[in-house]
Amino acid sequence: MTPFLYVSQDAELNKVKQFLVEDDTNTYPYRLPTQDCRWFSRKLRTNARAQGIEINIVTLSNGSEGHMLCYFKSGGTFYFVEPQSDYIFNSKEELRELYPDIYHIAMRPIYLGLKVLPEGTK
Repeated sequence: MTPFLYVSQDAELNKVKQFLVEDDTNTYPYRLPTQDCRWFSRKLRTNARAQGIEINIVTLSNGSEGHMLCYFKSGGTFYFVEPQSDYIFNSKEELRELYPDIYHIAMRPIYLGLKVLPEGTK
């Protein structure tokens, strides 16, 4: 997966994209138990905030397992960032495709409690 590289009319989105190009978080190896998704998410958030960019952490969970990634809000839209690859996306459908076993999303510091249910579930 590649990050969005096109130039948007949204200055904040472009600022995040440029930051991701320059940031090295995604170049580190994934190593359990220390350099896991939590480590990558926290490192990306820390690096972004040091550059004046407000990026927060998202916790995805299905009750028994989970995953952490980052998010930011730009132009009234929430965008997710996978810190291990710098991939940016903003749809629940894509979230469901990338993480099919995850059903609950908690965005910090804002708790939204969104439910992302598998296809065909009401």
